[in-house]
Amino acid sequence: KREAYCNLQLANGGKALDGDNVPAGAKRFELMGSAEIVFSRGNIVAGAHAAPTQQAAEKVAVALERRIAEKEK
Repeated sequence: KREAYCNLQLANGGKALDGDNVPAGAKRFELMGSAEIVFSRGNIVAGAHAAPTQQAAEKVAVALERRIAEKEK
């Protein structure tokens, strides 16, 4: 599911980016001037969409990953 979303981003003009400080295995993109980060944890696909900066997207993605991990307990 995560790979399908990543492929959709790339097919629609997204540019894959490298980066740190994102959940393990996360993919990062720039699309139409905004930042995107997508990751999966178990059967959940989550991430940040249309963030104004990569730093903002990272902050949201890390917070989401923590919250999902808490719910798994």
